[in-house]
Amino acid sequence: MSSCDTWLNVLTGISQGSFDKIYLRDASGNMVDLLTQLGTLGGGITDVISQSSELVVTTNGTTKILTLNLGGYLSSSHEAGKVGNANVAFGAFDINARAVKLSSQTLPDKELKQGAAGELLWNGQELQLRQNAFHQINVAAPLTISGANVITIDTLWKPSTVSVATGLLAVANDAAGTLNLSLTGAESRTQLYLQDCGGTIRSLAPNTSGDLLWHGATLATAASIPNLSATAPIVYSNGAISTLFKPSTVSVAAGLVALANDTLGTLSLSLSGTENRSQLNLIDSQGVVRNLVPSITGTLTYNGSTLVDLTYLSSNYSTTTSMNASLASKQNNLTASTGIFLNGSTINSYTLRWNSTNTPSAPTAIEELHWDNYTVTENINLTTGKVELVLGHPLDMATQTWSNQSLATKQSTLANYSETAGATTTIAQYLYGHLAWGSGTYTNVANSHQVITIPLYNSFYGIGSGTCYMSVELRADTCNEAVFSVNDSTAWVQVSEIKFSGLSTTNWTTCSWSFPIPSNGNMNFHIGYIPTGSSLTQAPGVIHMKNLHLYKTAASATISSQLNCSGDVICSRTVTATSYTSTSDEAIKEDIQNASVEDCMKIFQSVDAKTYVRKDISGPRRGFIAQDVQSHVPDEFANILGMQYGGDTPLLSLDYSRMVCVLWTVCKDLKARVETLEGKRQKKR
Repeated sequence: MSSCDTWLNVLTGISQGSFDKIYLRDASGNMVDLLTQLGTLGGGITDVISQSSELVVTTNGTTKILTLNLGGYLSSSHEAGKVGNANVAFGAFDINARAVKLSSQTLPDKELKQGAAGELLWNGQELQLRQNAFHQINVAAPLTISGANVITIDTLWKPSTVSVATGLLAVANDAAGTLNLSLTGAESRTQLYLQDCGGTIRSLAPNTSGDLLWHGATLATAASIPNLSATAPIVYSNGAISTLFKPSTVSVAAGLVALANDTLGTLSLSLSGTENRSQLNLIDSQGVVRNLVPSITGTLTYNGSTLVDLTYLSSNYSTTTSMNASLASKQNNLTASTGIFLNGSTINSYTLRWNSTNTPSAPTAIEELHWDNYTVTENINLTTGKVELVLGHPLDMATQTWSNQSLATKQSTLANYSETAGATTTIAQYLYGHLAWGSGTYTNVANSHQVITIPLYNSFYGIGSGTCYMSVELRADTCNEAVFSVNDSTAWVQVSEIKFSGLSTTNWTTCSWSFPIPSNGNMNFHIGYIPTGSSLTQAPGVIHMKNLHLYKTAASATISSQLNCSGDVICSRTVTATSYTSTSDEAIKEDIQNASVEDCMKIFQSVDAKTYVRKDISGPRRGFIAQDVQSHVPDEFANILGMQYGGDTPLLSLDYSRMVCVLWTVCKDLKARVETLEGKRQKKR
């Protein structure tokens, strides 16, 4: 018998697997080979073994069914024989199974197995262990509990158990657990509480006499006032009481104004003063009554005496005050002084006339006459018989003869000097107007400036050749710098550029620039655009601009020979030359000594180069601060510094070319030190 692919069923104790031979015990107790038994039946297996035999062959159409009954080979005491019974005793046998499936004839099969987490699953649902489950459930009224295996918890307090009295309606739903209560209005109450909008609560209640009390006060009913009559102007109708006499029914005559309000029951009477009276009685503080009566002549009589009006008084009388004022404006005596003539009641003065016939536009137009450095004489005019004041030429005025003689001694033209007065051609000028930019974002402020968002540009065509000059006023907003650039309007060729930095947000800065006009006579004029290959940078933002002027001029001055100046040459613009030289011949020098290395090193170490923005010139610059150099130079270095005059405040100046001498001395000293160190290094090798 083969033992391959065998396993032991611990439930039945039977081995199964693949076998070479199977032996069966027949009814006589003999072990018979199963294949031998089958072979005696023939190839078709047409015979049927007895039903009492262990092997039965049945036919189902053309199919033969082989049934093996091993019931006779298992003792009734074996555990396998107990399968299917209600109680199975396995004795000392252990049961190992992945799952136990229980079957029922009427219900679906269910499976008992262990879950992945070690829990016990009954048909897929986790079972509670006894120590984790309820051991005993107790409830308190109105809850009830019933049942053994199936526990039912119920409550005696349900929506349907709620009872209501008259005036209430209850709609209960035990399944939904809801109870809806509403008022029917059929209830009887001893009193009703009402709350007003101010939060005050008052009661409405009946008393034993049948009256209705509102907050303790008895309310009247139709039955309590059965007989009610009214006398004019009171009117009673349909339970309503009204009156015919109201404030609005009061009428007034001239001189009175009535303001009536029937709702409030008020009437306000006032005098308008428009009434007509034959007299007016007035009573004083002592109780005396006096009358004021007009007469048919128009006069007014007060207590029998006629009164006068202001017209009568002003035409017949003058007050002391008015008389004093009139007299104060009069002059007692008139006396003629210098410059005037008194003839009776007429005052005359000088007659003013110049250039023979010219006179003042009005007699009082000129109040004073002044002459300085003029010849003045007094003459008697024999024709008029008047004394005249005659003015001649100024004392320092040159005569024509003297002028001609003086000019004859002067040179008419300067040698080696030429000057061209040529006209100035304006390309664009916007003093109070605004440039309409061809591209970009900007806002015009009327009669003032433009608010420009960087970048933008405009094109100018047919402007000719030569040099273009620019003048403009700039002010910072969110950006304090602006790059101006031009090209020939076709590409970034024939480019000129400049950058103005350090713009103020409060003060306007006047910026100037000159550049060659592109050869095609056209240009794109940019603000904020950086030309291709430029090293300049532009920050984004907004600037303000006004008074833009673009122009070119043919005016020029040329000096064609050596120019000798004994004084300072001061230039407010750029000076361009092929070279700059200073007279340095030994013949004009004495007391010649080597500059102190220590002094030069002190200046070199103490003074730092700076970057800055000049207040009078736009754009960032690099250089030295003259005061830094001044505080570290000895007296023998004094010609490095100078003083510039001509403005409101003297300014220190610095000779940058002589700073080379300081640098030269320091470099030579450093070179000597380096050579010394290199010599020591060579010796060590």
